[in-house]
Amino acid sequence: MGRNPCVIFMTRAPKSGGPRPASIPFGKIERNRGEPVLLTTRQVVQETTSENESTVRQQRVRPSPVRPTSLRCVYSPDSSLPGRRIHLDGRRLILGRSSDCTVQIMDREVSRHHMVFEPSSDGTYMLEDLGSPNGTFLDGTPCRRTRLDGQVLVLGRSFFVRDDEPSLDALPRSPLVGSAELPTLVGNSRTTLALRQCILTVAQTEGSVLIQGPTGVGKEVAARALHAASGRRGPFIPVNCAAVPNELAEAEFFGYRKGSFTGAERDAVGYFERAEGGTLFLDEVGDLPLALQPKLLRVLEDHTIEPLGSASPRKIDIRIVAATQVPPAHSLFRKDLLARLGDWVIRIPALAERRADIIPLWLHYHGSKRPMHAEFLEALLLHDWPTNVRGLIQTARKLRALLTSDVALSAEVLPDHIREEVAGKRAKPQPMPPPVELRPQGEGAPTREGLIEALRAARGNLKKIARDRNWHRNQVYRWLRKYELDPNDYRATATR
Repeated sequence: MGRNPCVIFMTRAPKSGGPRPASIPFGKIERNRGEPVLLTTRQVVQETTSENESTVRQQRVRPSPVRPTSLRCVYSPDSSLPGRRIHLDGRRLILGRSSDCTVQIMDREVSRHHMVFEPSSDGTYMLEDLGSPNGTFLDGTPCRRTRLDGQVLVLGRSFFVRDDEPSLDALPRSPLVGSAELPTLVGNSRTTLALRQCILTVAQTEGSVLIQGPTGVGKEVAARALHAASGRRGPFIPVNCAAVPNELAEAEFFGYRKGSFTGAERDAVGYFERAEGGTLFLDEVGDLPLALQPKLLRVLEDHTIEPLGSASPRKIDIRIVAATQVPPAHSLFRKDLLARLGDWVIRIPALAERRADIIPLWLHYHGSKRPMHAEFLEALLLHDWPTNVRGLIQTARKLRALLTSDVALSAEVLPDHIREEVAGKRAKPQPMPPPVELRPQGEGAPTREGLIEALRAARGNLKKIARDRNWHRNQVYRWLRKYELDPNDYRATATR
């Protein structure tokens, strides 16, 4: 098999004969010209159109373009790093303490040349530890060479998290609208910045809005921010659709007139009228009673309501914002109503997918500037937060009430379930690294890996290395210069 794989698309000629089919562009199959056939690497297909004519067509598979990725530093002893983003855009990047690194990290527990990012042919990135004594950790697990498919990267005492740009489909936004500060939306990840921009974009328009996202991500917070940015003078009226009894749903939403049914002793204003000039927020809209759905659709279409017992409809000026954890897929929810609710669709991801927001959220809701141990910080970042922002707020406020002294926060004060989950991640089995060879190369020279292993075993003591390996100390210094290794990196190896 050759180095460059290829894929061949073929269309069988119609049995009845006729003109030869036009050539098919790579990656596209025209089904109306016959039955498409996909053949494997380096195979060649002959397409016979007559007894004396044949063609051979072949296309090479091009490498996948590298997908832009970025990492955001959330903490580092290097005061210039927190808040800074590292953009992975197809280049090879070396991270370390040396000034010749692509990204310099002035952290004493980071080696001169600590690790490297390299783009791979499938459009992703590989990260490789360059023999650092303190190691490189991805999602709490030490790694030597692996794909960058995790969220939390730790080098020494410097913490980085994935911070990719969300799609326009998830958070529709106009480039002409800035990302002005919205006080209720805490965080500085690219997702939160895009969410602010999305809210400001949608706020300037008309039409209903559907906000999707798992429990606890802040769908109502986003809806309130949207209402505040819209400039509507009316109130923000939240309604939990799951809590409205089916038999009272129409009266609760549309209101009623005196005498319209037994017990209606006075006029009552419904949710629609209460939200006049403002925003009606329908939380858990998927639980809306079936009998009410066509009536809500009518409100969305012509902006009129007719209270129970009223003789004539009346116009209303409201904006409807609905929220649901997932798109209502059950057959009882009208698809035309779902489409009408989603003039704008905003999808807020889970907190585990935007970990750059975890530390700002913690500082905001914990309300304390007490220092944090590295293990505590790492546990916050590694925890998946199944109840998202709501769960983080509960934990932060609970610890603020329980801890009265100003001692630094350690991992021991976190709830058991968080510490157990983080410990489980750190204990994940890893593939065994390739064996280190100490066999000489050339005139007794060790491999780079062999010299690193010797430095680790002797904790950077060159005299001990020379004695144990029967090497001359001056020669050891030459090898250190050759492999660009610093014995000081191995003299105070941190334990994790």
